[in-house]
Amino acid sequence: MHINYIWYTFAGYKFAMEEVRTEMKTFNVELKCDKCNKGFITATGNAVTQWHTQYEHKCNNPECDNHMWLTNQKYPYFEYKYIKKRKK
Repeated sequence: MHINYIWYTFAGYKFAMEEVRTEMKTFNVELKCDKCNKGFITATGNAVTQWHTQYEHKCNNPECDNHMWLTNQKYPYFEYKYIKKRKK
């Protein structure tokens, strides 16, 4: 584990905060298209905000015309899991 200190000044006082790097495993989470079963659903960049944010998604298979709006989630996204627990 590598530790680095970040120095900052507030109201004339100098403080140090500790940066802690912990090894993690990264997962890419994708949503398989339920219409063609070949492509993956990906966000187009369009969003609508009403009660909850909805993101427009389309299948990345050019032969498929699947189109949907998903609430509060854009695909694909990354998920992280700790390999070793952090020491307190």
